Amino acid sequence: MTFCPNNQLDDLPTRGVTIIGTLNTVLGDLSVRCKPPRFRVQNAEISPMRTMEINAEIIHSDELAASIHLRQYDLTRLDDEDFVEIADSLCDYEYRLAQAITDTWFVEDIAELGTLVDITRIWAAPAYRGTDVMKTSLTWLLERFCANRALTVTFQFPLQYEGNGNRNTAAIRAAVTKLRTYYANTYGMKPAYAAGSDLTLFYTTSHDHLALFAR
Repeated sequence: MTFCPNNQLDDLPTRGVTIIGTLNTVLGDLSVRCKPPRFRVQNAEISPMRTMEINAEIIHSDELAASIHLRQYDLTRLDDEDFVEIADSLCDYEYRLAQAITDTWFVEDIAELGTLVDITRIWAAPAYRGTDVMKTSLTWLLERFCANRALTVTFQFPLQYEGNGNRNTAAIRAAVTKLRTYYANTYGMKPAYAAGSDLTLFYTTSHDHLALFAR
């Protein structure tokens, strides 16, 4: 998750970053800043998998109100084994995501209906939590760049405890419960309870086939 200590717009990176949209919320207009995303081929030696990184900063009154990181996967022409093998060559997080996905769905089923989108990290400044800023911004980014998505997923874990070796504390359990309630109520996300992952994968889809035929 992107973190800006003092939330000042002047401190944000500007190279290659453009204003791509203006959103209207109850707090007023928001500006969405990010590098124009594009699909890139990952590890073509195994099988070509295209991914798109979306790193957006949400600006309100010259302050950083929120940041959102999405990763979109085009799984066309891949099977479960290909996806896991390519993900393993990229990083541990993507390997764990691929394991959770293939423990729950068939990659071919996802690819037939569209793309896979992972909500990797979202963060809102304290002053903007509890407002419609995050939901409005995330929804806009998904519709703008991921309109062909078949499945949207996320590992729900509170970032303030990221790196904590002991995840079974009362404070972390309470924070995780709060976060899961937020995703369920705000985005309609449901637990997939994928085997082989120490974090629960949550998902949402508009396709009954993916919702009803999870393994």
